[in-house]
Amino acid sequence: MKDIIAELERMKKDISERFDSLKTDIEQDLGGIDEQIESLEKLQTSPKKQSD
Repeated sequence: MKDIIAELERMKKDISERFDSLKTDIEQDLGGIDEQIESLEKLQTSPKKQSD
């Protein structure tokens, strides 16, 4: 029984570490997306250049 509990604890720790890693990756991706959105918004609000 102790072996099962120990294995479950290891699994819990592994899942927690993976979740934290995924959370960090997602937060970084969202930060990058926010930067891209800001860049696009600046392009939209900047005066349009006309080509002759």
